[in-house]
Amino acid sequence: MTLLEAKLRSAVTAYDKRQSKRRGYNIYALPQYLARVSEVIADIEAGAPVRKAITAGFTGRLLDACLKAAGEAISTDAEQRGGWVYTPVTPGKKPPKPAHYCTKEQCKHAYCLVCTKCKYGCTRGAK
Repeated sequence: MTLLEAKLRSAVTAYDKRQSKRRGYNIYALPQYLARVSEVIADIEAGAPVRKAITAGFTGRLLDACLKAAGEAISTDAEQRGGWVYTPVTPGKKPPKPAHYCTKEQCKHAYCLVCTKCKYGCTRGAK
């Protein structure tokens, strides 16, 4: 883990902790933030400028928190108008495909919740 990745993870965790005290808090947000940090770091390692990669990955106050953690100035109005879908800054790099996890109804094996031989290729629970 690089120093920048550690700082970004710390920033999104602190942001999530502040959000947890508010009404309407999304308990599933932190894993999504951490996954986005991983995507942003992969984009930076592929050669994207730090500021562009972070602004492509986050919006709002979370964007400012991540920029501050990276040692950058806070975002401009133009940068705040990011998209809802993450598009990597590095040319030719495709966004990662979401993982597929089988459910009991989809899996061809009876009683399987953590199948290693799912017809959808799910390797959940594999050792």
